[in-house]
Amino acid sequence: MDVEGQTGTATFVRAIVLLCDKLLTEKGRKQGISFMARTTISKEAADVGRFHKFGTFRRSCLHVMVTKVAPILSGIIAYLDTNRNFDLAETLTDWKRELWLRFVNNPEALQLRFADIQTLLGTEVTEDFTMTTGFEGHEFGCKFPFSWVIIHTFTAILDEPGLKQGGTLTKEIESYTEILRNHAIGNILNAFGEPMSSFCDDALICYLHDLIHSIYTPTSEEEVPLVSSMVLAQTQELLGKSKRTGMLVPALVCAHIACRELGQKISSFQTMNNVWPECMQAISKCRNSNPGSFLVKQNDCTFLALNLLSELLKPRDERQLNNFTTGSEWMTIVSIYGPIIEKTMQLYKINQITSTHPLQNNLRNIRSLWTRSQVVHLYVEIVKYDSFAANSPGNLWKRLGDDCDLRQYESFKALESFLNDSNQEMLRRIYGQIHDCVVCKRQIQGVPLFPMCMHAFCYKCTPGRTTTFRCPVCKDVNAPLKPKDAQRHQEMAEKITVFQKRTNSFLLDVVSQFCFAKGISPTDRVLEKLFEYIVCIDKEGKKHTKSLTVFETGADQIPVVRSFLLQLILQSDHDFMTRNLKRYLTSANRMISTENRCQLCLLVVHCLEDKLEREIYQEDNTISKLKALSRNMSVASEFLEGKKEDVDVLQGIAMARVSLSFVAKILANDDTIANDASIKIVRDAKKLCQQNKNKWIRNYLVKQICRRHGLETYERLANSKEEIRNWVKLDEQPNAQEDSCVDRFLLYGEEYTKFRFALKKVAENDVSDLDSILMTMKGSVADVALELSIFRALTNFHGNKIERNSVFRNRIDAYISTSKRRSLKDILTKRIQLPKRRTESELTYLIVHFNSVMSNVAYDKTLTFVFGALISGEDRIQKMFLPTMPEDNFEDMQKNFKRAFTSEDIHFYKCPNGHPYVIGNCGRAFVVSTCPECGRKIGGQAHKLLKDNAELTRNDKPVPQIGHIIGPARKDGSISPVRELSSLQRAMIRFLLHTSMFVGNLNHPDQIRAIIVPNTNKVCDFVWTHLINDVNAIREILGKSIDEVYTLLHILIRKLLDKCHGEKKRKLDFYKLQTKQDRLEWEKQFCTHYLKPFLKELNPSLDKANVQISSEKDRSKLLAMVYELDEHLAVSPYTAVSDHLQNVPIMWRFRIPVSVEHMLQDLETVADDGLQVIKLFMKEEKVLRMLRNVPNILRLQKLLIEKYYRKFERSEAKQIKVKQALSEFPDHRFIHKYYQDFIDSLDACKQELQYYAFATPDGLKAVPDDLCNTSFNDESSLSFFLPSYKDDGLIAYALLSYLFRKQNDMLEQCSKLLSIEKKEVVFPSDVTDAHLISYDLYHDLLPIIHANGQYSLEMGQGTKIEYDFEAMQRKLVSRFILPKSIVEMSTGLQIDLMVYKTELSSISVFSMIDETIPQQELDVSAKNQICSEFRTIQDVCSSIDHLDIMVNVLKTVGGKANENLDLFMREKLHMTKTFTSEKARSICNLEHVKSLWLLMSFRRNMLLVEHGRSVQDVFEHLPDKYRDEMPTVVEQSLQKNLKKVSIEKLLRLLEALHEFMTIILGHGDNNDNEEIDDTNISLCVGMIAYANDDLYIELVYDPLPKEVLYRHSVPAWIHIATQLRTNERKHQHVTNK
Repeated sequence: MDVEGQTGTATFVRAIVLLCDKLLTEKGRKQGISFMARTTISKEAADVGRFHKFGTFRRSCLHVMVTKVAPILSGIIAYLDTNRNFDLAETLTDWKRELWLRFVNNPEALQLRFADIQTLLGTEVTEDFTMTTGFEGHEFGCKFPFSWVIIHTFTAILDEPGLKQGGTLTKEIESYTEILRNHAIGNILNAFGEPMSSFCDDALICYLHDLIHSIYTPTSEEEVPLVSSMVLAQTQELLGKSKRTGMLVPALVCAHIACRELGQKISSFQTMNNVWPECMQAISKCRNSNPGSFLVKQNDCTFLALNLLSELLKPRDERQLNNFTTGSEWMTIVSIYGPIIEKTMQLYKINQITSTHPLQNNLRNIRSLWTRSQVVHLYVEIVKYDSFAANSPGNLWKRLGDDCDLRQYESFKALESFLNDSNQEMLRRIYGQIHDCVVCKRQIQGVPLFPMCMHAFCYKCTPGRTTTFRCPVCKDVNAPLKPKDAQRHQEMAEKITVFQKRTNSFLLDVVSQFCFAKGISPTDRVLEKLFEYIVCIDKEGKKHTKSLTVFETGADQIPVVRSFLLQLILQSDHDFMTRNLKRYLTSANRMISTENRCQLCLLVVHCLEDKLEREIYQEDNTISKLKALSRNMSVASEFLEGKKEDVDVLQGIAMARVSLSFVAKILANDDTIANDASIKIVRDAKKLCQQNKNKWIRNYLVKQICRRHGLETYERLANSKEEIRNWVKLDEQPNAQEDSCVDRFLLYGEEYTKFRFALKKVAENDVSDLDSILMTMKGSVADVALELSIFRALTNFHGNKIERNSVFRNRIDAYISTSKRRSLKDILTKRIQLPKRRTESELTYLIVHFNSVMSNVAYDKTLTFVFGALISGEDRIQKMFLPTMPEDNFEDMQKNFKRAFTSEDIHFYKCPNGHPYVIGNCGRAFVVSTCPECGRKIGGQAHKLLKDNAELTRNDKPVPQIGHIIGPARKDGSISPVRELSSLQRAMIRFLLHTSMFVGNLNHPDQIRAIIVPNTNKVCDFVWTHLINDVNAIREILGKSIDEVYTLLHILIRKLLDKCHGEKKRKLDFYKLQTKQDRLEWEKQFCTHYLKPFLKELNPSLDKANVQISSEKDRSKLLAMVYELDEHLAVSPYTAVSDHLQNVPIMWRFRIPVSVEHMLQDLETVADDGLQVIKLFMKEEKVLRMLRNVPNILRLQKLLIEKYYRKFERSEAKQIKVKQALSEFPDHRFIHKYYQDFIDSLDACKQELQYYAFATPDGLKAVPDDLCNTSFNDESSLSFFLPSYKDDGLIAYALLSYLFRKQNDMLEQCSKLLSIEKKEVVFPSDVTDAHLISYDLYHDLLPIIHANGQYSLEMGQGTKIEYDFEAMQRKLVSRFILPKSIVEMSTGLQIDLMVYKTELSSISVFSMIDETIPQQELDVSAKNQICSEFRTIQDVCSSIDHLDIMVNVLKTVGGKANENLDLFMREKLHMTKTFTSEKARSICNLEHVKSLWLLMSFRRNMLLVEHGRSVQDVFEHLPDKYRDEMPTVVEQSLQKNLKKVSIEKLLRLLEALHEFMTIILGHGDNNDNEEIDDTNISLCVGMIAYANDDLYIELVYDPLPKEVLYRHSVPAWIHIATQLRTNERKHQHVTNK
C-alpha cells in the first residue's frame, strides 16, 4: 500500500498504518536498508526455509508480521496510551475526539521515534506498558489529547536560551506563539480555526490539568484543581495583556509562561502539603465556611495555605508557653513549620504591593506572627526553662504584641524593656534587692562588687577588682574587692553571669535574624539603640568599648572593637551601608588611639571581604563567578585611583583582595585558564596590579599564591614562558638558587644554626670549630640538630662542595663510627635519594627529621611506641591493630540485621578460618557454597552444617583486621573520620604511621611487607604514595599551602621530641595494641596528649616558625615578603597616610579567612561537653553534605528504571555507557544534573562504602573492593546506575543505604544528646529536601559560620576571629536536626529496583504476587490435559509471552484469587489473545499463575527436546555454567538409575527438577555474581534442601547420583527428558501390541 500517497479522513486504522510505516522506515534507515524497508517483510515471508517451516505462505507471512511488526505495534499502542490517553478516544466531547484523531494521524507531530520503542543495543522490545509523564513518575489520566507531546515541545522551545532576547512580556508571547504556529503541533491546533471561544476555555482548563501533573506531585486529587486555578488566573491575566483571548495556541503559551512565573509558589505549596498533611482539609474548611473572602477569591492557593499554616504558630494562650510540656509541643510546631513559612513569605514582597492592596495586611500579619513566634522560640531555646529564667516566655509573647517588627523602634523597645525587667527580676531573686552603686548612685545592672564593708559598687566605679581604695561611704580603706561571705557571693555572681550571657546571646541572634532580616535595614532609631549597646560612658562622660549587650555591665579594660554590628551593617543596601559605615568608623575612632586606626580599617576590610566572598560563592556557576570578579576589579581600580573617601577606598581594597585571591587559585591550576572568561579575569588582575603605582597590590597576589598554593607554584608561574602567567613575577625577583629550598630545620634554633655554620666553614676547608662542637654536644635536642645539619649539608649545599671535601668526610665518618645512633649511619650508608621536585624533597626531609627524633627518644614507655616498633621492625607489629585503620563493626551489623529481618530466623555462622556469614529463612544450612573471604567451604546440606563450620557464639569474634589494611593509596586522597578521630587527626596520625613504615622498610623490609594487606613487593613506592596522599589530605582539610603543611609537620615532629622527654614514663595497658579497644584507647590518649595541644596553637606556632625559617641573616627576600617579616609592616601610623589608605602596607596583609576549615581548627581545641552536637555534625559534614543530592539520585534512578525496565539483559546493561543512556532524554532539563549529583555523592562516599555492610532481602551485603576502587564517569556502564541487590547495581543501592544510614545515625545521636525524641518517619521513596539534612555549603552552612564568627580588634594585640559555637550549634540544630525525619530502613531500603528482561517471572516476582494472592498448584490431571493442548513450540511460546505481560501487571494491581485468569486478561487488560489451551482458559484462576507459568515453561522445554534442539536452546535463560556435560562415568550411573524408575516417577522428577532450575538456579543467575561459585554443589542435595520434604527426598535421592552437580543441570534434565520419552514410546508400543 502506498501510504505516502494515501488521502482521506483521519481514522485510527490509517494512523496505525502511518506510524508503522514511519517506524519500519526508520528501522531500515538505521540498518542501512531504508530503500528496502517496505519489501523486507514480504521477502522474509517468501524465504524458502521459512515457507517449509510453516507450511504455507500465509502462515509464513503471519509469523513475520507477528515477529517483526507486533513489537513495533506494541510500542505504538503503549506510547499512544501514555497517561491513559486512549480513554480520550472514546470521549463524548467532540473537540477532544477530533483533536485526538488529528494528532494520531500526524506522525510528525507525535514525535514517536523507532529509538523510543527499542532498547539501546538494538534489540526490539517484546512488550511495553502504559507510560506516565507525571512529575517524579506519578500516574494520572490526561484530559487533553496528547498533552505530553505538546508539553515537551512547548517546554523545549520556551527553555531555548537563544530565543530569550528580552523585551516585554507581550513581545515574548507573540514570539513564542509565532514559532509554535509554524510547528507541526501548531498546524494541528490551528486547524480548528481561530478564535475558538466556544471550547477554548474548556481546552485550556483540561490542558492545565495535565501541565500541572507534569510539574507537580499531588498528595491528594484536591490539590490539582487549586494549583490549576492559580495558574489559570495568571494565564488569563497574561492573555488579557497580550490581547489574545479566545485563541488556543497563545493560551497554551501563556499557560507555560504562567507556570514558569509561579514555579516557586507551586513548589512551596507542594512543600506545605508534604509537611502539613492536614493542609487540604484546612483549605476545604476555609473555602466552605468563607467562600466570599478575599483569601478564597484571589485564586492563590499558596497564599491561602500560608495564612492557614501561620495560624498554627499562635499558642492557645500564655499559659501554654509557660508550661514545660505544652510549651515543648508548641516549640516543635514552630521548629517544623517556621522554616516553610519563612521561605514562602519571601515570595510575597511587601514593598512591591500597593498600600491599599489586601495582601499587604495579610502578609504583615503573617510576618508579625512568624517573627513573634521565632523570637519566643529563640528565647526558650537559649535562656531555657530552668531556675535562671527570671521571666516567662508567655510574658514575652504578650510584650511583643500583634504588630511585631523588630526593624521598627516600638517592637525593639518592647523587647529591650522585657530583657531589662527580666534582668532586674533575676537580680532581685538572687540578691533580694536591686543595689545602687555607692559612687554613681545608679542601679547596678550586672554583678555588684562588694568590698569588706559590703557597700555595693558597679564596674564603672571601681578602679580594679583587686586594688586597695577608700570606700566613699564608710571612709575605710578596703583591700581586694572580696566580701566577707566570698563563696556565697561568687555563686550568686555566677548565676547572674550565666543568665546575662544567655540573654546577650539571645539578643545577638534577634538582632542578626530580625533587625537585619534578609538585608533589609532597621530604622535609624533602632540602629542608634544598637550603637548604644556597644558603647559604655563612664562618669566623666568618656566613651569606652563593650560587648554588645542591653545591660550596663562595664567597659573593656583595653579597648576592643568587635565586628558584629559592622557585619550586619554591611549586609544592608548600599546607601544604608555607606552612611552607617562612616558612622561606625567615626564612633570607633573616638575610642581608640591614632596609631590603631589602620588596624580598625583593616578590620572593616576583612568584614567587607567576607561579604564579597559570600556573594561570589552564591553565584550559580563558574562563569557567573568570574563575571562578578571582573566587575569587582573594575570598581576596585576606580576606587583605588586618585583621592577618594575612606569608605570607598576600603571597599576598593576589599574588592581587590577578594578578586586577587580567586585569581591566585586560577593561576595555580594549570587547567583553569582555558576559556575566555578565565583569560579576561587574569588580564583584569594584571591591569589592576600594573596601572596602580602600588607594589603592595602585586605583592598581595604573590602572597596569596605562595601561602595558599605553595612557593613552587609561584616559581613555576614566574618562570613560565606564557605571558598570561609570568606577569606575576616580582620586579625585584630574588635569586632563584637562594630561595630554592626553605630550611625548616631552623626550628631547632641556636643549636642547629651553630652546627650549620660550622659545616659551612668545613666546605671552605676551615675545620677549626667542628671538632670542639662534636666533642661538646649534649642533649637529645642538640643530637637531633646535629644530625639534621649533617643531612642538610650533604644534600643541599650548592655544587655539593662539602660532599667532595675529604676532611669533612673523615671527621663525620669518625664521629659516626663511634656513635650508636642508627639514624646517622643511615644518612651515609643508606641515603635516600632526593627527588628533583621540591615538594618531594621536602617529604624526604620530614622522613629524616622523624627518624632522627625517634632515634633519640626512649619510646617504649611513651605513646610513640607504635612508631618506634614499626621503625625497629619489632615482631609485635604483626599482631597490632594499627591506629587510623578502618574496622567493620560486625557486632553492630548483627544487631541491625536481626532488627531488619524480624520475620526470619537469622543465624550467624563462621567458616573454618573464622570469617562470619549469615543464613536466613529457617536459619539452617541447606546448600554448600564458598567463603568470599578465604574460599573455604561454608554452609551444609539437608540442614546439617559442615563439620568444620560452626555457629557464632557470644564469645566469638570475627577474624581481626590487623596490619595495614587500606590497600594502595587512592587517587582522590581524601581521608574521612573514623571512630573518635576527626579527619585532621586521622590524617596526621596516618602520616606519622606511614613515615614509620617507610623508615622501618629501610632496615626491616620483610617485617613491614608482612603487615601490608593486600601484599605488595614494592613497599617503598606503596608507602611513599600514601605519604603524598596524607600530606595532600592535611592540606585540603586545613586549607593551607603545601609549604605551610610541611612546616606544620616539622613542628609536630619537633613537639613529639619535647613531649617524649617531658612525658612521665608509665605503664600502658594498651601497649601491644592487640584489640580494637586498645587501638581506640591509644587514639584517644595520643590526641589528648599530643595532637590537641598542637592544634590549639597551630596558627601561632606556624607564625612563629615562619619567622624562624626566614629570619636568618641571609634570609630570602621572597620569604620575608610572603610571611610579612619586613620591619616597616609592623607599624603604619594612620596619620601619616590618612589620605592614601591603599598605600598603607598593613592594608594588604595576608589573612586567614573565616571558613569551614578555620572554624574546625578552633572547634577541635574547645573542650566543652555542651558542644557535642556541633562537633558530631562537623565530623561527618562532608558526607552529610551529600544528602542534598539524594532526591536527585532517586529521580535519576526512577527515570532510568521506567525507561529500561525489562528492556534488556543484565549483561547487556554492562555494555551500555551511561552517556548513551542520558542522551535518550533529550527533553529532560535536569537529567545531567541528576547524573552529576550521583557521581559527586559516589566520589565522596565510596571510600567508606568499602567497609559498609547493609541488609537487603537477599541477606547481608557489602560492596566489593573493586567497585569501591572504580572511577565513575559518563563512560561507565549503565548497570552501575541501576540499583539492585546484586552485581554492579549494588553500589547504587549501597550509596543510598549508606547516606540514609548516616542521616538516621546523626539524628538518633543528636536526639540522645539533646534529650528529644525523633518520631517522624519517612519511607526512602518519599523523601524530599524537607525530610533530609539537606544544605548547600555556600548558601547554607558558610552563612551560619560567618554570622557566628566575628572579628575583634584588641588594641595592641591585632585582629583575631572569635566563633560563637553555642549559637552556631543552635542554628544547626534548629535548621538541620529538629525538622528532619528518620528514614525507614527496618526492612531494607524500599526503593525502586531495576528488573532485567529475564527476571520478570523469577521467584522474586512470584513472591510479590504470593503476598496478595496465595498461589495454588494445579492438579495432575489438569496439568496433563493442558500440556496435551500445547502441541507446538509456537503455541506455548506465545502463551508464555501473554502470561509474562499479565504477571507484570498482576504484581502491581493485584486481584482475587478465585478470579478467572482468562477473563482477567481479556476484560481488565484488554488482551485479545491469552492461551491456546482451552483447559487453561477454563479452569485457571489468578491463584494458579505460578503453577501455569511453570507448566508452560516445562512444556516448552519438553517440546524443544523432542525436536532435537541443542543444549543451548533448552532453559535458554540459564547461564552457561549450568550446561557442562557430565563425565562419562556419571552419565552412565544416571542412565542406570533412570532405567529403574517408573514413567510416573520420571515425570514427577522432571517437573521437580525443572521447577528447581527455573526458580533457584534461574534466580541465582540474575545477579551475575561470580563471588560465590555454586557449580560444584550436588544437584540432589540442592533439590532436597529446596523442598525440605521427605517425599521429595525419596523422589530425587535414588535416581540422581550425588556426582551430578549444578554445573550438569541442563544436560541432566535433557537426559531425563529423553529417557522419559523413550520409556513412553516403549510403553505405547507394548500397549498397541
